[in-house]
Amino acid sequence: RKGDRIWKGAKRALAESLDNVAFLRARLEKLSDYFDPGQVQEIWMPYPDPLPKRRQAKHRILSPPFLETYHKILQTDGIVHVKTDDVGLIENVMEALSEYGRAVVKRLSLDLYAEEPSDELLRIETTYERRHLDAGKTVKYISFGFSCTDV
Repeated sequence: RKGDRIWKGAKRALAESLDNVAFLRARLEKLSDYFDPGQVQEIWMPYPDPLPKRRQAKHRILSPPFLETYHKILQTDGIVHVKTDDVGLIENVMEALSEYGRAVVKRLSLDLYAEEPSDELLRIETTYERRHLDAGKTVKYISFGFSCTDV
């Protein structure tokens, strides 16, 4: 929902002549209104708001209702990537994936850069990420897909 972030990303995508990216400012609940089933290959979530309080759980973008939306729009071998400095968020994601029941964790790291990721996309740092690294925090990472195509 942050227009300046969308503008910055879109400007960079244009400058790099990328034609396989989309920027959409919309309510997450309506994501499947904009993408056909199986249309999306990857979803990247760098530093989503962890919403740590139990009463906020249903609003987390990695809660089971949202997982179902991602499941619908992702290709069969599609993947969701999440980077954070908050171990509580990783715990909440693991809980949500277990509750959803049709997700498969592909990779989990509690200190991504200690492992020196070979995937260049994992080495891209957001402004927030750089701040956290400069403060001595570690970057956590989880990626997952879905075990079946039925939603």
